[in-house]
Amino acid sequence: MATSQSTKVERTCLICGSLFFEKPSRIRAGRGKFCSSACYRKGRYLYSRPLADRFRDHVGPPTESGCLPWTASVIRGYGQINRGDGQPVLAHRLAWELANGPIPDGLFVCHKCDNPICVNVDHLFLGTAKDNMVDAVSKGRSARGERAGPSKLTLEKVLEIKKLYSQGNHTQQGLADRFGVCQQAIQKILSGENWKYVQ
Repeated sequence: MATSQSTKVERTCLICGSLFFEKPSRIRAGRGKFCSSACYRKGRYLYSRPLADRFRDHVGPPTESGCLPWTASVIRGYGQINRGDGQPVLAHRLAWELANGPIPDGLFVCHKCDNPICVNVDHLFLGTAKDNMVDAVSKGRSARGERAGPSKLTLEKVLEIKKLYSQGNHTQQGLADRFGVCQQAIQKILSGENWKYVQ
């Protein structure tokens, strides 16, 4: 026969805050902290070992460049770990937080070493979205020029376009026809709006 709800004790789930009822015997045995198996699984992470200890378990030995590689789960090239609430956090961001405290809103944790799985705090710095982009461009990591997906032009062709136009005997439309692009593409190259890093 099922135990009636009146003989159970009302509890609050430590993960989601929902109210549920549990047998007193399970509570005395140290159980009955979570309302469901999903919350129990999240709670295993949260209440088993400290996050810093779990983080250190997945940091590999230093490389020749001094990087400390993340050895566990990776998403989009970056290491990740579960905080304990069921939500993943990027490993390099957690490395920064463990060493320096919370990351201010709106700031990124950027890599000096350009190794996305590196969690060495000495290789990390805080920056805005603009700082992150400037860093990527300065190190040649951004998709620009011929590395940009839809680009029809190469660096050599852009240099030739600039040279031909500077000689004064080619129109923008003539160059567009010759190189298989629209006149606006030629105009943006010549004005420096596109391919601005090509002098």
